[in-house]
Amino acid sequence: MAPFALPLDVLDAVCAFVANVDLIAVAAASSLVHPLALRHLYRFIELATPEQAVDCLRSLDDHPHLARYVRVFSLRLDTRKAVNERYASFRPLLKDALSRMDGLVELDLVVAPADGTVIFKGLDPLEASYPRLSRFSTNLSLDSAMCAFLERTPALKDLQLGEESPSLVQESPVKRLSTSALPNLASFMGSIPSVLEIAPGRPLESVHLFSSTPSSSSSPSEEEELSPEVLSALAQSSGPITVFGALTRSLSLDTVRGLTESLPHLHHLRIMTMYHAQTAHHPDEAFYTQVVRALSTMPHLLTAELAGFRWAPRKKTESHRMAQPASIPDTATANVNAVTAGALNDADDTSETASDVHPDDFDGDMLYFS
Repeated sequence: MAPFALPLDVLDAVCAFVANVDLIAVAAASSLVHPLALRHLYRFIELATPEQAVDCLRSLDDHPHLARYVRVFSLRLDTRKAVNERYASFRPLLKDALSRMDGLVELDLVVAPADGTVIFKGLDPLEASYPRLSRFSTNLSLDSAMCAFLERTPALKDLQLGEESPSLVQESPVKRLSTSALPNLASFMGSIPSVLEIAPGRPLESVHLFSSTPSSSSSPSEEEELSPEVLSALAQSSGPITVFGALTRSLSLDTVRGLTESLPHLHHLRIMTMYHAQTAHHPDEAFYTQVVRALSTMPHLLTAELAGFRWAPRKKTESHRMAQPASIPDTATANVNAVTAGALNDADDTSETASDVHPDDFDGDMLYFS
């Protein structure tokens, strides 16, 4: 039997295993297989330079129906380099291509903020919709144009946004997401200010935040990034947030206590901070003791890593729990002193490690210092 005499569904399945460079030859071999080969050829698009972007996007512009075949689109440009004006046409070409990619499942976009503004502001809300998009990652921030785009992604489950740009602060007013937007969002990574808009009313399960650019008039020690307002927004998520991570410039006991109240369903917690380097008052044994007591009130917490130490609850029998109050062992106390002295820059330099601490040495909650 001649290959092209096979049923179309079989030929389509075969094309799925053909490399892109060979798909081009297959598309030219037969008018029967041509549309099948093109569908697979444009299914996954990955671009890394303005030159590649212009060549590919021009093909999509010359043949608009091809954009409907795209399921995964990735454009990651080096934002440190200015785009040569010769290739600046990728901006309107990308805008037009995105408006036709209504079958997108994954979108990964890294471009200069100015280019992102041109692209997303140019999308026609009446024409562009993305009912199948489940993952969206970008270095762009949550401005009005981005909010308008997210309104058209009802199936989105994983969202990653970039750092807040100065233009967002100047923009007036910033369009807010409607309460019906992102009804399936389960995972979010972005700047701390952006979670105020993203978290309330969304069924989040995993949240990872990072610091925004500090204002010139405020020192890092004066700013409490995980503020009560931010914690309140997280608490308004309609889903149980079980994983939370943050990269901040400071960490206070009030923040830890606020996290225990706002995120009672946490399984895993991680906060990385420059607290020790940026403040004159280093955390001491009393600070860590109160942190452990706060974390111990979280019934579902399995692991926590906070500003230099790791923590995990230890299972105890009921009689043992009643007989012995929670305490910090001498071995852990020695490591606390080492932390406050700044001697734990390298985990290999610690005098005690998790494997060196025997469970029978203490009762209560385990402290692992790194």
